[in-house]
Amino acid sequence: MIEKEAHDLNLQGMEPNLPVKKLFRLALLTSPIIGLFAIGTVSIVPYFFLKSFPLALIGLFIIIITCFIFLIWSVNIGLTIRMNKPGRKPLSKFSRYLRSYACVIVPIVIVRVIASQFVDERNYLNLAAPGKTIYFMYVMRFCIVVSINTIILVLQDLVLIRENKAVVELENAQLRIKNVEALNQQLKQQIHPHFLFNSLNTLKALIPRDADKAGNYLVKLSDYLRTSISLGKVNTVSLQEELKLSTDYLDMQKMRFGEALSFRIDLPEEKLQTGFLPVLALQLLLENAIKHNALTVEHPLQITVSLSGDRVRVSNNVQPKKTTESSLGFGLANLNERYRMLSGQELEITSDNSAFVVFLPLLPHSIAA
Repeated sequence: MIEKEAHDLNLQGMEPNLPVKKLFRLALLTSPIIGLFAIGTVSIVPYFFLKSFPLALIGLFIIIITCFIFLIWSVNIGLTIRMNKPGRKPLSKFSRYLRSYACVIVPIVIVRVIASQFVDERNYLNLAAPGKTIYFMYVMRFCIVVSINTIILVLQDLVLIRENKAVVELENAQLRIKNVEALNQQLKQQIHPHFLFNSLNTLKALIPRDADKAGNYLVKLSDYLRTSISLGKVNTVSLQEELKLSTDYLDMQKMRFGEALSFRIDLPEEKLQTGFLPVLALQLLLENAIKHNALTVEHPLQITVSLSGDRVRVSNNVQPKKTTESSLGFGLANLNERYRMLSGQELEITSDNSAFVVFLPLLPHSIAA
């Protein structure tokens, strides 16, 4: 529906908040410009053939015609406002133009009455166009006025179309933001059922074998869940906060998989407070690595988190599972879109048969939700 409105050259379906100020500013700017082109044909040039015509009136006629064009502008703006009132039946462009041409007859009559106070128009027409009938001159003048009105209508339509396009683009941008925010919120609040299920199973297995290890596991699980919930209120977190959450996650997975999982984190201390990431960005990559790869003692999954320039580099060796867990399918795509919305940057992903690498650009500051 929005796309249809964006291409609706009839300018119907617009909101009542028309750019009236812009239209009047354009009217003030273009009235003397259009008047300079129209003055020679409409009023001034033929008067130079009248020896008795006082040159002092040239300036007056310039003012009159400029005001006349501004009056036509005002009529068209008023007509557009009236036609775009809520509840009114939309008109086609043809009908709207016909109404406009009908409405400018009134200002034409007004200008003729004003002009007749200074010049004997019958005498002027005979001298300006010898051998032509007065009616022919009236027709010529009417055609000129219609042409001026057409120019004004086209300029007005261009402004309205441009304004409508800007509104549509803004609405589309807002819809994209809301969509990304919805996906972002879903991702931030998402705790994979398999993760909880596996965590509880791991905890159950640890309790009879190693109570201290089970207690440590429970503390990390509790910290992880508490932090995941609290981070749902923000869009970005410091690298240190994200790293704390991710480390808790990896420690729990290490307790579950043992020697089948190894990880190394090498991030400089100075970047932990000054760098920021979209919330759960790093944790998402770690979760994907574990979810999509086979973990065995003979062939352990090796995850490395390091710094590459102003980007966090997350890599793992590739050893695909024969069967993969179900996925919502928007993890990396949503994370990439979140980056674009927050900073205009995108993820860089490289992959081959031996390694899968994702580069997360560090954000220079925090961005509130």
